[in-house]
Amino acid sequence: MGHRRAKLGRISDLDLRLLRVFQAVAECRGLTAAELRLGISRSTISTYLADLEMRMGTRLCERGRQGFELTGDGVRVYQAATELMSSLNNFQDEIESLGDSARGRIRVAVVDSFVWADELRLSDGLKNFTTANPEVHLDLYVFHPDEIERRIDEGKIDIGITSVHDYSRRFDYIPLLTLSSFLYCGAGHKLFGVKDEDISDSDLNNTSYSSRWYGPTPALLGQNPDIAQVESFHIEATAHLILSGNYVGFLPENYAKHWVSKSEMRPIRKDLYRLDYRYGFSSKQGRQMSAAGKAFIDCVVRVVRRAA
Repeated sequence: MGHRRAKLGRISDLDLRLLRVFQAVAECRGLTAAELRLGISRSTISTYLADLEMRMGTRLCERGRQGFELTGDGVRVYQAATELMSSLNNFQDEIESLGDSARGRIRVAVVDSFVWADELRLSDGLKNFTTANPEVHLDLYVFHPDEIERRIDEGKIDIGITSVHDYSRRFDYIPLLTLSSFLYCGAGHKLFGVKDEDISDSDLNNTSYSSRWYGPTPALLGQNPDIAQVESFHIEATAHLILSGNYVGFLPENYAKHWVSKSEMRPIRKDLYRLDYRYGFSSKQGRQMSAAGKAFIDCVVRVVRRAA
């Protein structure tokens, strides 16, 4: 494709659609991975990219057997598109905050396992919010904490309910509650039938440990570096590994109680191995919270206070 100066003129709805497709492809590092995010075929994505390149008058990415890579112009268009989408989201939030009633769209992401959190009772908060705000379109996602903050930072998520480890200048936080996690082993593990008082530091140092990479590390148990370890990226993944009988790992107490009640896993030395995680609302710092966002937070907070 020859390089010519782009003359978009007025940006149309079609241009915005093409830019969103390109943005997804750039973030997924290729057309194949972008298929799942966009829900459209690879051939359609390829057509959209070609149309956008024609509109821009320049090659935006190299794609083929050699792999995927943005061109220099592609990097600039991606950065500009990201800023544009963020500005559009901010404008929408401003408009939706006018007046007293909540309306429009709100995108919320939570970490996995919260369906088991009696202290949060998110289902009750959702019921109250959706009943009281029928004109609001709610998009609800479950992501890893790092993914939640990345999407908030990019303007793709409005509110996250996630773990709060360190306060960042990029995000505003509203503390919500603290949940305790303990060290568990599965019924098939060699330590399952051993009394707590008979489990030594050496026993734990020399057993395989499943760590959540946003949580405790193997060093917490003084792990022997020669023992195979594994990192899990979600709480549910940690539960699968513990239930396999080959690993010990930390789980929220309210999440693990299902398997504890069935004698499929048990906590180890609750007096020694306990981690308290803070959870709360996270949003883009300085971004105007829409009326829908404020209403959502209020509904969830009210339920948590009643449950406390």
